[in-house]
This record gives sequence, C-alpha cells and structure tokens, in this order.
Amino acid sequence: MFTGSIWRTDIASGTTQLAYQHAFGVNTAVRDSTGAIWFSQSTENNGPNSEERLF
Repeated sequence: MFTGSIWRTDIASGTTQLAYQHAFGVNTAVRDSTGAIWFSQSTENNGPNSEERLF
C-alpha cells in the first residue's frame, strides 16, 4: 500500500512480477473480464506522517 506497487502473481508457476509502480500508494486493485487492472490510488502518502494522512 505505501510503496505504490501492484504485483502480478502466477499461482501455477509461482512467479511474481511488478505490474505497476508509482510514488504514491495504491489501494485496492481488481482485474476485469478483459484482463485490465483497475485500481484506486491514494493521495501522496510517502514521507513523515504518511500513515496518518490515509485516515
């Protein structure tokens, strides 16, 4: 959440790869029926007191 990373994991092969990276945090990520990834993104949440700004 705080790193801004979304990871794609292939359960069959056991591999994981970075799908998206951003300086701000990422909340929930969902894949739709076409394979697209939709996600919500936090406001700036890095640096001092970043956790308090999320709530």
